[in-house]
Amino acid sequence: MVGRLTLHARAKINLHLRVLGRLPGGYHALETVYHSVDLADTLAFERSSGGVSIACDNPTIPTDARNLVAQAASAFFMFTGIAGGLRASITKRIPAGAGLGGGSADAAATFVALNRLYATHYPLAVLERLGATVGADVPFCIRGGAAWGAGIGTALTPLRPAPDVRALIVNPGIHIDTAWAYRALQAPPLVRSPGVGRTPSEAGAAILRAWRGGDPVTVNSFQHPVFEAHAAVRAVRDRLRDHGAAAMMTGSGSTVFGGFNDDDALDEARVAMGDQPFVVVTSLTDRGVVDAPYT
Repeated sequence: MVGRLTLHARAKINLHLRVLGRLPGGYHALETVYHSVDLADTLAFERSSGGVSIACDNPTIPTDARNLVAQAASAFFMFTGIAGGLRASITKRIPAGAGLGGGSADAAATFVALNRLYATHYPLAVLERLGATVGADVPFCIRGGAAWGAGIGTALTPLRPAPDVRALIVNPGIHIDTAWAYRALQAPPLVRSPGVGRTPSEAGAAILRAWRGGDPVTVNSFQHPVFEAHAAVRAVRDRLRDHGAAAMMTGSGSTVFGGFNDDDALDEARVAMGDQPFVVVTSLTDRGVVDAPYT
C-alpha cells in the first residue's frame, strides 16, 4: 500500500452539449460528447492519520469543505468506512469556473488516489458512481478519453478518442456561474424521454468524425445566454473562427476552444489571441487521470 503519489488531473471539453429540459429536483437532462485534453492540474496526495487538509498554489481556490477534493475524500471515506485521512497539494493549471471541469478533474484524481493509497482496488465503475455524488462531470473525468454523456451527464457510453485533433483553448478571464447559466437557459420541463435517433455510440462517433474532419456542427445550448451576457466570449469564438478553427464554448463557459487540423493556422491563432488572459495549445487525449510524470 503506497503512502503518497502524484497525479495529473486532465481537463475536459464538450464537443457537443445540448440541454434537453429541466428535471424534477433542479437538475437538467442533457446530451454531450466529453473529451479529455492534456491540460492538467497536478495533485500530490499523502495518507494521513485523520481529516482532510488541502493546499493550493492558487489563493482564489478554497481549501476547505467547498473544494471538490475535500468532498470526494469525504464521500470515499463514508462509502468505505475507512477511518483515514488525506493531505492534498494542488498545482492549478486549469482555470476555475471556466467550463473545463477543473474542480471535477481534481475530485476524479482524489478518488483514483484514495483507491490506491488505501488499496481498496475498486473498479472504475464504482469510483464513477461515487464521483456522481460529488459532481456530474466527475465520472467522466475519472474515466477520461471520450464518451457520450446522457441523463445529467453521468450516464456514459465510451467512444473512440480523437487524439489527432489539436485545440487552442482560450479563456477571456470571465467567471461563469453554472447555476446562473442554467437559469439563463430557461429550459422547459422535460416532458418526454430524450432520444437522439441513433444509439449514443453512433451519435457520438459521428460528432467525433466531424471534428476529425475539421467541419463539425457546433452545438452548445449555453452559448446563446452566455454570449448575450458577455460579448467578450462571443468575440473569442468569432476570432478563432476567423483563423479557420471549428470553435465553440465548452461547458457553461467562459472558455472557448478551437479545433485545428493545420498546425500553421493554430500557431497563427495562438499569437493573435495573445491579448487574452489564458491561452494554451492542447491536444485531445485518451486518458483522464494519469501518473506524474507522464509522457
